Amino acid sequence: MHDPLFPVPDGYSPPSGLLPDLPKRPRRRMLLLGAGTTAVVAVLAVLTTDPPRPTPPHAAGGEVTSPHLSATGSLDPGRPRTSAATGTDPETFVRDYYGKLPADATAAWADYDEYYQDRTGRAAFDEFWASVASVAVLAATPRDRTTVELTLRYVTKAGLTDTEQRWVRVIEQDNRLLIHDSERIGPA
Repeated sequence: MHDPLFPVPDGYSPPSGLLPDLPKRPRRRMLLLGAGTTAVVAVLAVLTTDPPRPTPPHAAGGEVTSPHLSATGSLDPGRPRTSAATGTDPETFVRDYYGKLPADATAAWADYDEYYQDRTGRAAFDEFWASVASVAVLAATPRDRTTVELTLRYVTKAGLTDTEQRWVRVIEQDNRLLIHDSERIGPA
């Protein structure tokens, strides 16, 4: 019998009596045993992991970097920019946005620009916020003139709590502020 793990020259056979006669198990039984073991390990892995935490639909994807640049092309963190049209700064706008949720998801959705609406998807947005009982802004700090870093606490309708850090980038479009991008930084 040829075994690819232990190559033996053609015509070689071990001397008689050195190897015991082992019972031959059908190949099918070995395959079923291996599949059963794999299934048990998979079930145990699922049962011993933490329950899933709520993840906002806008938490996926890579960061789009478009920081505010000065006339010389260098990063200009400056003071948070207040919209001339609305008189609102990005931090206040973002706090107001989260204040609408989860009760008024339609109004909150209107606070996204077209890019971020396309990136997020309305169905995913509605599904996420339908699972949330409350969200609280624990801290909000301007990162630069258009971006706010937040600490948020979500409580799901199932009673789970998740606290995260996230940044939110705001732009002014058609005389109003809109959320242009956001990304989870990590757990808080």
